Amino acid sequence: MENRPYIKVFGREHDFRVKYRLFNPEEGGRHTLAFQGIRWDFWYPDHPVGHLFMIYPEFEDSDGELLKSEIPISSEGFANMWILNPEYFTYHRERLTVGTQGTFNEGKPIAEREVISLNFKKTFEIKHFKKKHQNRVSFVKLLTEFNPSITLKPAKELLDLMLDGEPIRYEVENHQANEFAKNLEEHNLEFEIIMDNRR
Repeated sequence: MENRPYIKVFGREHDFRVKYRLFNPEEGGRHTLAFQGIRWDFWYPDHPVGHLFMIYPEFEDSDGELLKSEIPISSEGFANMWILNPEYFTYHRERLTVGTQGTFNEGKPIAEREVISLNFKKTFEIKHFKKKHQNRVSFVKLLTEFNPSITLKPAKELLDLMLDGEPIRYEVENHQANEFAKNLEEHNLEFEIIMDNRR
């Protein structure tokens, strides 16, 4: 049975991307083949024993396409990574950088991997209200809720900027982007996602 792409399963894009190399049996790796959908966890070099993060890989084939479920995972290649436990988003956001080393694990390390890109935030360009007399106070509150670093006064300044005809750019954590977009639609705002911040 074909696996559903994680972007459809989880309703958002991946959080970061890695290149990996599976250990061979002599290095402590698997003796059996692995396939797409396997839920190996992601560990840091100083990972505490017995702790689970629930960060799942989604593997690519040699052409950069999602690996089909009936084809074994290659001994080395690339995978997109999905952080599933919201309690650890901030923790991983602070720890992960391009070049971070670590392993895939299933009770023990079975592969080495290195972070090659991050996809933690989306940038929205918010253009204007589609209708007149929208709830501007509610919109200002929305800006403060999804980005805690923006307080009431800067949020009001962003609103004024948009009302003067200049689109505003606003960053949202990747895992909150769909919810933020839904809120913008409910506020009758014209907007688009203009870029991914892959740092």
